[in-house]
Amino acid sequence: MTTTLVIAKSVTTITVRFIQHGSIQKRCTQSRSHSELIRSHVWSLCRLQILHKKRKITLEKPLKEGCKRCIFLVILFSQFLDRYDIPLPGGRKFALFTFFPILLAVGISWLLCLTLTSVGAFPDDPAVYGYKARTDLYNKDIRDAAWFRFPYPGQFGMPSASLAGVIGMLSGVIASVVESVGDYHACALISNAPPPPVHAINRGIGMEGIGCVAAGLWGASCGYTSLSNNISAISLTKVASRLTVYFAAGLFTFSGILFKFCALCVAMPEPIVGAIMATTFGMIASIGFANLSFVKVNTSRNLFILGFAIFLGLGLPDYLNKNPGVIDTGSVLIDQILNVILGSNMFIGGLAACVLDNLVRGSPEELGNDWREQMMGSIEEDANSEGLGNRPSCYDLPFGMRWIKRTFWTSYIPFSPTFTGYRRSGHSKSSEV
Repeated sequence: MTTTLVIAKSVTTITVRFIQHGSIQKRCTQSRSHSELIRSHVWSLCRLQILHKKRKITLEKPLKEGCKRCIFLVILFSQFLDRYDIPLPGGRKFALFTFFPILLAVGISWLLCLTLTSVGAFPDDPAVYGYKARTDLYNKDIRDAAWFRFPYPGQFGMPSASLAGVIGMLSGVIASVVESVGDYHACALISNAPPPPVHAINRGIGMEGIGCVAAGLWGASCGYTSLSNNISAISLTKVASRLTVYFAAGLFTFSGILFKFCALCVAMPEPIVGAIMATTFGMIASIGFANLSFVKVNTSRNLFILGFAIFLGLGLPDYLNKNPGVIDTGSVLIDQILNVILGSNMFIGGLAACVLDNLVRGSPEELGNDWREQMMGSIEEDANSEGLGNRPSCYDLPFGMRWIKRTFWTSYIPFSPTFTGYRRSGHSKSSEV
């Protein structure tokens, strides 16, 4: 059963990721710059902005072309039929609708589009309603795609960088880090795990940075940081095992070499793409707001900060997008930097919320400190009762923990599981662990 759960969650993750990347690839020539592609992967403010703008990842046309059926199937399988198990021989049961809601909806919808295309139900004219639902639009790309191709660093030329691009992308980096920290806490919340400690967050951010550097060397255009859609996939499939990540990483590595499989995933009809986006983006936004459940929201302080940050994060970039010449400092370089920074929804909204939350005075209950102290206190009690010390064992490394716990200097390494900060001496911290 564990293997089945791992495969189910991994394949679901693969499906959602390919749906996103395939959609971006098919639409990247439609007024989407490189910075917009990266900003599209940051937290719920960007997700709401994507749904708001018509020239971003547009859901209006796929929704009009039949993805309502796929949306209906996803909702039916994940929210209504998840409590029913499929009986198997031997008195066993399999939670099919719990583990495969997205795959079932995608498979049924794709099969329906294939059947209707075969019988000639869809038009051949691209300008006619229903054309985008055809399954033979990318047959030539599938035939021309190589079976195997091994990527290597510098395959598209040597990487280049400009000062405006580096400074401008700092806003995207900051926004991505903020999103990743929020993803870690949201994932812990959904999977009933303790809040991630400092060393786990440091380790996660560091590995995402290494992944981005490798992606730049290999010329990969898709994001390699934490993706909020995977959090929604965890909520839908009820599977949060790390074995799922290992299995999914192997599938991604295999699919990156087998180009026929990549071309087949990109050929998914747009109604299905729009349906999955419509069902997952809403959950991403709700997961972002779920973090507010640990603070006292119904106070004038928090209501003002939340409302103002969301309004400014959505309004200012939209205003700059509709008025491209409003920023004119006399320097093309400075104009580019300001346009990139102020055009990031996540950066503007997050910066406004961060500044106001630190400047406006509030009680510990309004700041959420009471909840965190209670949570960490309960974690320490459970860990002490089991003889584990005050460290959540679920954030340990899968190997080498005995050596790490015996070596005192590892407590100075920010990503070590024994790291608790630089305020105490290494020996005292080692003894605590």
